[in-house]
Amino acid sequence: MEGFYARNMVLRKDCVTFIENALKVIEGNKCSLIDDTLNPEEDDIYFDLPVVILFDRHNYGITYFITNVRLEDDNLWFNGISSDDYSSDYSFGSGDLDTQALVEIADILGNL
Repeated sequence: MEGFYARNMVLRKDCVTFIENALKVIEGNKCSLIDDTLNPEEDDIYFDLPVVILFDRHNYGITYFITNVRLEDDNLWFNGISSDDYSSDYSFGSGDLDTQALVEIADILGNL
């Protein structure tokens, strides 16, 4: 089992490095993951975005759709929009995202 854990950690590190390098060449060091041609009022734009589930102290899971990513003072931040009406937007560090979300974000940035 250690082999899979180690490979997962290498993949996470590779994704974070790729995302940081991709943002360094973008003006402003930030990127929206939402296509500019889509209208948030009319299109289901959030369901194709990477997802983070954050659990509160009552073990209630809140789903956040990652809408943009930014590199600020060598720190990587991911902004998420809540999928429910009870919570607000949130900023996540790379440690808050699972490997799948990091891979999806790296893939989106790699296809820009």
